Amino acid sequence: MVDLIAKVLERCRELEEERTSDSATPIWLRGHADSAPRPRPSALRERFRTSAKKWVDAHPGPALETAAAWVVTENAGQVHIADAKARLEATFRPGNCDDTLAGFVVERLMNAEFMERSTTILDSSSTIGDRYITARHAGLPNRLLDWSTDPMIALFFACWSGCGETCSDPECSCRKDGCVWLLRNPVKEYRFSHFYDDQESIEDVVQLPVSPEHITFIGQLQGLFSMESRTSVQGIIPDQSDAAVIRGLLNTFFFNIPVPANFLAIEEVDPKISRIRSQASCFTFHAPFDNEEISVDRIVPLEIPAADKQETLERLRAQEIEEATVWPDRDSHSDLDELAEEIQDSFGLR
Repeated sequence: MVDLIAKVLERCRELEEERTSDSATPIWLRGHADSAPRPRPSALRERFRTSAKKWVDAHPGPALETAAAWVVTENAGQVHIADAKARLEATFRPGNCDDTLAGFVVERLMNAEFMERSTTILDSSSTIGDRYITARHAGLPNRLLDWSTDPMIALFFACWSGCGETCSDPECSCRKDGCVWLLRNPVKEYRFSHFYDDQESIEDVVQLPVSPEHITFIGQLQGLFSMESRTSVQGIIPDQSDAAVIRGLLNTFFFNIPVPANFLAIEEVDPKISRIRSQASCFTFHAPFDNEEISVDRIVPLEIPAADKQETLERLRAQEIEEATVWPDRDSHSDLDELAEEIQDSFGLR
């Protein structure tokens, strides 16, 4: 048997030694029970987009309303909603909408619904950023990709399939090689600055020029979270302008966070649910740049042989890393999990 615990720890040390700076940021890791798929956020995966297109084709009206509202927001209210609808009408005729646009529409609608409905479940002090992270951990597809700063947590997910020792499914991931993906130091030279309450416009909220990635990222925040000119979903954050919403996100959720390549690293997470703490979670937020996958020079794969998974899980259990400790709050947060499942079912995603 390969000593996978020692193997993962040794690879972390090697990557730390490769660094050219004295960064204190730990190596980020992500475990896949099946080594085949590369890391990609759930809302940017082909399966999600294919299902989203089916929903859009069956509901062209709400899809058109959502896309038109985004166009109005993107153009700072300079485009009238009726003109935006006219421009997009042909695109949203059944069969015409491409998978990428359909995915964005369904993603925006699901995110808005979770933001609104979770307010009755979560603490009233939870921010929009808290709710976005909570949605991901509850299983709702979005642009967050989960990582961990604990190598043993990543190894657990690379070995665990949730099927039990008596699994007879020949296609189960327990019979496939897994993978621990290691993210090289996420810190880059581009950073957001702090934003203050007297900044009243989107132009004031983002510091320009910084990098092209900032501009695209701010656009994504507007598309997913802005409240003005939204015709399909209302009332998530009442009495707040777009600038206030985006400013709040950047200050409380993405404050002083570096922007590497085609994703944004979220290093400091102050979640309201204990599973995020127990998993030593950190996240990357992915905007739809030309290349949606993390570039090969940014991540390092470490193969986890299927034959060694079960014994590794036993060794991890001896270190108190098992289902009960990785998900310590399953019962107390079942309402959030059920909400995420209900929203997905309404869009035909499960």
